[in-house]
Amino acid sequence: MAVFLVLLFAFCGFAQEIATKVSFSSTASTQLLPDTYLLSLTISATASKESTALSLLGKAHKELAKLSLPFSGGKFYLDRNCLLDKGTQKCQGFKASASYEFHLQDIQRQAAIFETLSSIDGINFAVHQTEWMISPARQEKAKEELMLSLLDKAKTFSDQIGKRLNKSCAIESISYQPSHTPILYAKTQTLPEPTKEPQTISITANISLICR
Repeated sequence: MAVFLVLLFAFCGFAQEIATKVSFSSTASTQLLPDTYLLSLTISATASKESTALSLLGKAHKELAKLSLPFSGGKFYLDRNCLLDKGTQKCQGFKASASYEFHLQDIQRQAAIFETLSSIDGINFAVHQTEWMISPARQEKAKEELMLSLLDKAKTFSDQIGKRLNKSCAIESISYQPSHTPILYAKTQTLPEPTKEPQTISITANISLICR
């Protein structure tokens, strides 16, 4: 804990009041076990016609929706299917693609996603990232509890400083800086299941007291 004492002078008519300003920072942390498995992947299809490429993606989207797994994304992108051949760009047909993020409670459910996409002729897919994460609701609850804990510490410290200075101290300002350290796993569907590890959520409070 860093503490800085600053003397403040306030003039009221001919009376002089000396106030002491105390600034310090304090950090509180907690560890939570992740509860959500994030799977990020892209599906793509190439065809001679735009409508065919988009139709393949539409079919894949419908099949993924049938799994009743929570996901976001699915916006389609379409472009010419071009490759560089000896410095020359050659285009043949069209390529459509879409990105998805699945938020799974059970990592084993990803197998159904891979099986579904593999069963659709003309569809390719690539896994970009997987990550064990703490759900946003649990993150927010943990942050709120840490902020209240730091506020209680600030009040206790304010009383202690007041006794040492023989003054009455009050919190003048307080600001919070949250941080979250996730455990990241880069993998493809052929790699073994990553192990859940606790993740740290921290809150740092910058606090100023005024003592008179």
